[in-house]
Amino acid sequence: MAVLEITNPTIYLNGNLWATAPNSMKITMGFGEQDVKARSIGNGDVDTVFCNNVEEKVGKMSWENFATDDTLGFLNELKFLGNLNSIRIDTNTGHSYVLQNAAFVNDPEIAFAANEKYAIEWKGDPVVQSY
Repeated sequence: MAVLEITNPTIYLNGNLWATAPNSMKITMGFGEQDVKARSIGNGDVDTVFCNNVEEKVGKMSWENFATDDTLGFLNELKFLGNLNSIRIDTNTGHSYVLQNAAFVNDPEIAFAANEKYAIEWKGDPVVQSY
């Protein structure tokens, strides 16, 4: 069985198809940060304590886009919605990744120039994968 690299996924933002700059999609699942710490148990010995930092259990998605009238006009609406956005990513491997309660968190700097891109960054619930 061939293993396929995930490339150029299809993005649905609030149910609408969203165009992006090729090869710019990034995702953080939102598993949270883990750490292992040593604690002293006497005589120079230690045991370890596993820590799961729930503050970091935030899903993230980002991509880049080109400055066009249709995308720039939509950015204000996305900011206004706060965390009421939903993003679904469909991949060429047949899987989907969903970010619910997504907030458009950055304030992109947009250059009006040929071939310039701006980043769109999102944070929300941990990303859910479906098959």
